[in-house]
Amino acid sequence: MKPELRLILECATALRTPRRAALIALTLALFACSQPAHEVKAGDRFALTIPGYLDPVETLHSRAALQFENARREIYIIAIDQARAELNKPEDPKKLDAFLNISAAAYEELLIDRSLKDLGAVEIGSLKGLQREATGRLRRNNAPVTLTFTALESKERFYFIATWTLTENLRRYGADLAAIPKSFREL
Repeated sequence: MKPELRLILECATALRTPRRAALIALTLALFACSQPAHEVKAGDRFALTIPGYLDPVETLHSRAALQFENARREIYIIAIDQARAELNKPEDPKKLDAFLNISAAAYEELLIDRSLKDLGAVEIGSLKGLQREATGRLRRNNAPVTLTFTALESKERFYFIATWTLTENLRRYGADLAAIPKSFREL
């Protein structure tokens, strides 16, 4: 038996009333299950700090260097990087705003009744960036969602970070989602 569970059971049985024991057991279980944020790396290119309740996946975006989700909480994140040297076609973006527009467009098209809001310029570490928020309802199931896009540029690369969740989840998880792009670190 895990030490956390043993502690919960010992505390619960030491109490006299079942109601009080259940309350304390639930509280201890919540603390025992919490997972701290941790840093994840995309090779030797960049790192992000993500909440411990997100799990790595490979199904959100075929080109994502990092992708995490918690399907039960309906929270998702992807991070894509693109070397500037690889952007040699005439239609490829050369500026940060064009990179953001192209990168975010596919996600924005998944929404009906969408509203776009430019959140403005950001500086994360030594990198300049732009942020945009998209809200609307998913075409496939009509669920109200909020997506936040962050595009960053360095001398050698562009970076795109997208986080999204159900709009009703923002009250509970919004601070966690906002912290993810702010934690960006180029390696």
